[in-house]
Amino acid sequence: PTGPTWLSDDTGGVMIASHARGAFAIGDVVKAIGFPEAGAFNPVLRSAALSKVGRHAPPAATPMTLDDILEDGWDAKLAEVEGYLTDRATSSGRERLTIVQGTRAISAELPDGQSTRIEVGSLVKVTGVSVIDATAAGNIAIPRGVTLHLRSAHDIAVVAHPSWWTAQRTLTLAAGLVLVTLATLGWVGLLRR
Repeated sequence: PTGPTWLSDDTGGVMIASHARGAFAIGDVVKAIGFPEAGAFNPVLRSAALSKVGRHAPPAATPMTLDDILEDGWDAKLAEVEGYLTDRATSSGRERLTIVQGTRAISAELPDGQSTRIEVGSLVKVTGVSVIDATAAGNIAIPRGVTLHLRSAHDIAVVAHPSWWTAQRTLTLAAGLVLVTLATLGWVGLLRR
């Protein structure tokens, strides 16, 4: 990849906005040298040079809620979020999932060209790098949402499938029953003549 790429350790996370092409894998220990600038919640490196200096086991994701991510400023770090899949949309070759926790929604974005066949309404657990979307208000960054950047489609696990009785299926069945009732009444009317 050439960016964005995220690096994190026990002290925090950083987004590498752009870098030279390299062969890196999750769990690689990487040295990054670049031009830093202040991000909304964490620093951002641009035009970075990355070099692999070692390898560790891939990090474990921290289970979190959307409120935890926003309150703790959990930006550019690996997080695991559970919620209901309410929407799937594809734009510019990327699939974007909407996950709802209570009354709040979080976006989960798959890498280019990867897709999932999970049914809307499923309870899912997604793992990805959390990025807090913020708007600037003077010198203050105001969070307005969170996007989880997933490493692959394997970062999505179905906890529970949706009930078979969805609103669409219920309406279809009700419409079918109305048609059968009308056809039966019409048949009875024809037989009485």
